[in-house]
Order: sequence, then structure tokens, then C-alpha cells
Amino acid sequence: NQAPVTISKVTVRNQNGECLRFRSGEKAWIDVQLRAHARCRKMSLVLYIMDSEYQEIFNTSTERLGHGNFSLNASDTYNCTFELDLNLANGIFHPSILVYRYDTQTEYDRWQPASTIHVSSEMDVRGAAHCFPKVIQQEIQTDLGSAPAVGALTGVAPEFVA
Repeated sequence: NQAPVTISKVTVRNQNGECLRFRSGEKAWIDVQLRAHARCRKMSLVLYIMDSEYQEIFNTSTERLGHGNFSLNASDTYNCTFELDLNLANGIFHPSILVYRYDTQTEYDRWQPASTIHVSSEMDVRGAAHCFPKVIQQEIQTDLGSAPAVGALTGVAPEFVA
């Protein structure tokens, strides 16, 4: 007994084409293709990302992104592309796909994981997200009212140095 709709293809790519290795902050596109085997109504395509421990760290859907739901007739093919900024820390991540109907909480098909990607970063950050941190000001005052100790300033723009 075949599901009324199935995921037939998932591709992860960067600006140069299919890719599984990314730099933190790089743009990625996830192309998903569905194939309907029977009439299906009010569906949404869910994209979620799991970390190396298979914990969900990100979740969105076509419906929650404001594109409503969609319906397919038997033999229809549905294609969708998600664009993401991979603000992830260094590590292995698993983009995953779910075909879901919210109003009846019906799951039609799921690929978990749909792919495995590696994200690398030259900055040492921990956790799942990479927020591209920078120190823009740092100072040590030796006593009240004196100028900051210039030797203690690191990476401070000149306008912050007295």
C-alpha cells in the first residue's frame, strides 16, 4: 500500500551546485521533489535540521513561511526550494524533510535524514548556532576617571581609544 504522496528527491547545494560541505554563514539551497500517487489536500513541506546527536535544532515549513498549503492530484509532481543561511557552528548536521498536513496532523512521508552536511568555521564557537560573534569594545579602567589602559584593548576600533 503506497502512501498518497512520497518524497522522491532531495538535493542540497551551494551557489556552485550539489554540495555537502559548507562554511558557516554560507547560503544553501535544499531542493525537494514530491510525487503524488493519489489526491492529497492541504499539505505543507517541513524542513528541519538535526545536529550530530539527532536533536532538532531548526524547523520551518512552506505554510509557516507564509506560502499556505498545497494540494496534489495523482501523478502530480511538486518541486520546492528552501534557501537558508547556514549560521551553524562547526559540525555535522542532518537536513530532514516531512510532508505534513497541519489541520489533521497527518504525516505523509518523512526523510530523516534527507542528507548529511558538514559545516566548518575558523572561529571557535560552541553550540549549534553560529552568530558570528565579534568583540567590538573591551577596556580595563585602572581607577575611576582615568583613560583605559591601551595595552588592554584588543580589536577595538580607534574611535573607542581615548
